[in-house]
Amino acid sequence: MPVRPFLALVLAGCSGWSLAPSRNALPVTGGEISPKQSRICVLRPSVEAGGLTFPVRDNGVLVGATRGGTYFCYLGEPGEHRIVTEADSSEAQTLIVEAGRSYYLQQEIDAVMGAVKCHTHWVEADQAQQAAAQSNEQGLVGVPDGEKLPGDPAFAPLRPATAVGSN
Repeated sequence: MPVRPFLALVLAGCSGWSLAPSRNALPVTGGEISPKQSRICVLRPSVEAGGLTFPVRDNGVLVGATRGGTYFCYLGEPGEHRIVTEADSSEAQTLIVEAGRSYYLQQEIDAVMGAVKCHTHWVEADQAQQAAAQSNEQGLVGVPDGEKLPGDPAFAPLRPATAVGSN
């Protein structure tokens, strides 16, 4: 029985990931977006497995996290992005981001026999608006040791930063 990954998620849920409403939250739809950036929203309207936090990385950069019934939006640089949701097993989506556009990634929870999986899929603006209406906007305000807190709003560059001085 796969209890071990579930236990890791339970521990991750209470080991430093803190969410709260963002001061500079981006709206799911509407509002101005720089013509040099895009808006990417991650929505988790389900309260199933509500105590578990799912960190989300875009091109290797931590951009936010969801916990049952929450969502967040962040800015992205135009180009190819690989967005990974971390749960019992990672779920990845690739997206070619165009400047000035908005994209909506919805998380669906599947909890079977102690294992919690997060499946992601792209939705249209009207579906995202409905999911947001069932959720609360939350940004990361605390992260475990070794993680870097994203900006408010978070920003995902085309390529993650590389270490300086590496040979």
